[in-house]
Amino acid sequence: MVLAQAPSDDVIDLIGSIEMHRQEMERDTGLEASRSYALKRLQDAAQSEQVPANLDALNLAIKRVQALGSRAVQRPTLQAGRPAQSRPSQRDAQRHPQRTRGRRTMGRQGGR
Repeated sequence: MVLAQAPSDDVIDLIGSIEMHRQEMERDTGLEASRSYALKRLQDAAQSEQVPANLDALNLAIKRVQALGSRAVQRPTLQAGRPAQSRPSQRDAQRHPQRTRGRRTMGRQGGR
């Protein structure tokens, strides 16, 4: 029985660091910019790597980041026959309160 060698802690830390930075960038600049950043860093690390287990881990991380782009393209879209439901913003909701407020308490009068 041959045990597969695990990637080194340095490579695991590098992959984790790149992923955390990618997620942060995605919030700020969007998915495409964060993907290209992460792919470049991972590919650069894979080119300079000599240990097979580390190279396998980096290639797996590259495939996962590449898959993020195809997942963004496959997002579900609205059906053509159904209009999108829009909710008023909080500001508009405060300006135009709902007309019916349901059951009121017993002691409350109708006027102001």
